[in-house]
Amino acid sequence: MLWSDGDEATIATGAIALAKRFQGRAVGLVVRPPAGEFMPTGDFGMALSQDYIEKMQADAAQRALRHRHAFEAAVAAAGLSAHPAPGEAGAEYLEQDGAASTVIGTVGRVFDLLVIAKPQPKRSAETEILFETALFETGRPVLMLPEGVAAPKPGGVVAIAWNGSEETARTIALGLPLLAGADRVVVMEADGFGVPGPTAEDVAEYLSAHGFATQVRHLTGISAAEDAGAAFLREAATIGADLMIKGAYTQSRIRQLIFGGATRHILTNAGLPVLFAH
Repeated sequence: MLWSDGDEATIATGAIALAKRFQGRAVGLVVRPPAGEFMPTGDFGMALSQDYIEKMQADAAQRALRHRHAFEAAVAAAGLSAHPAPGEAGAEYLEQDGAASTVIGTVGRVFDLLVIAKPQPKRSAETEILFETALFETGRPVLMLPEGVAAPKPGGVVAIAWNGSEETARTIALGLPLLAGADRVVVMEADGFGVPGPTAEDVAEYLSAHGFATQVRHLTGISAAEDAGAAFLREAATIGADLMIKGAYTQSRIRQLIFGGATRHILTNAGLPVLFAH
């Protein structure tokens, strides 16, 4: 689990619930960036006062303490141990100093799943940086939880935002454990939008071979990538989805930042858990 301000309870509770579900290990990771001696501004540097550096360090320590308290409270409520017996779920808290991209990119590659809060760039740029670092630097799937929303449980409805891409195909494969026990898996396809590839019916056939009860929903009237993201969210709400699976950034990230896109729209507006991979 990767932290940012304001999401402590959501992330701790969600990740620990998933650890219990899969008899796994939940690790709360806090990355503390080192306070540098200068900040680059164009071709020059701006010196930071010692007082400012000390304030940055104190703020980081306070945030880490908040995260630790939230983690320990969730662990206690779930009855987990740092030293579980074989076959039981466990939990561990970890703090590391360094650049977030380096630490998360290194540590995250040896976990099955990264759990992170929905980015809130208006609150803090850190939230979006954490998400994109987890997505692009680890090679692992990322489960995004909106604030106050629980992690998906066995059963319920899983919606797949299918667009024919290898990113979404990879996300489905990585997300098969989360589909286990689903009452229904609905493959949504925005007609006339996507990339050349298998159809929603092909995906449903593949999932049926894995034993899932599947349905296909074709969404019409889609004219742009952002519209496809909105249509996927509307359909997910209509069918009462508890989880969405979405390949991230089939279009380039830079293009989506400038022109919008399905991933960008879902990141901004999702009210349900979304599993992403790239």
